[in-house]
Amino acid sequence: EKVAPDSTTTITTTSLGGMAEETDHDSNNDDFVTPPIYYFGFGAMVNETSRKRRHVKSRFEQPAILHDYKLLFVIPGAATVTPCQGEQVHGVLMELTPSSWNKTLGFEKGYSVVQEEVHPYKVNDGGTAQSP
Repeated sequence: EKVAPDSTTTITTTSLGGMAEETDHDSNNDDFVTPPIYYFGFGAMVNETSRKRRHVKSRFEQPAILHDYKLLFVIPGAATVTPCQGEQVHGVLMELTPSSWNKTLGFEKGYSVVQEEVHPYKVNDGGTAQSP
């Protein structure tokens, strides 16, 4: 099963004074839930090894683009996205468990949560992802 072609997903982005909040789901739940928790990962979160090291359980990982945002490295090794008309950020759209979502909020300190539309890459018959 793949993510819908024009899904709306929750992404994290920096905001002065903003703090991310936990979901209404049981924060210790390590099962996937309905409605799903979608997350757009960028920076280190696109790397499966980084997610495993952080004990983030995901599924339906799919390359995607966030339009009208720009990727910034505010300090060495710390990525963020900020609104910027005409720019785009490539990352990974994934479904998280409530416990993984709350873990993500824990190590993404100083970020706020916003809802934005992302566009998954198209996957051809051979299984290769192509940028939309």
